Amino acid sequence: MADRHSRWQPREVLDGVSERAFAVLERGIYYVERQGGGRGGPVTVGISGHPGTDVRGRLRFFDFAHAKSTIVADLGDRVTLGIGVSPDGRTILFTRMDNPSSDLMMIENFR
Repeated sequence: MADRHSRWQPREVLDGVSERAFAVLERGIYYVERQGGGRGGPVTVGISGHPGTDVRGRLRFFDFAHAKSTIVADLGDRVTLGIGVSPDGRTILFTRMDNPSSDLMMIENFR
């Protein structure tokens, strides 16, 4: 008799996901795949780092029913961190680093 929980055993469906950039929906997983120009493979950049201008992001969708991943859109250069996807999969929010610098400000008498 087969174990009734055997169909719920974990299994790998994606090789890797860039910077927490994935969203699981009922019918599949949207995720960002980063491709480095000239390197040909995925590029991983830490939270404190930032992607170089040669790093392009592609939005992909892994369909559970067909166990297949397809390209949804080319997101362009400097895609970073996570994504958000509406429950129906029609709206997707992603971040793109415009300027890799930071500003510090002091606010006096803040209440």
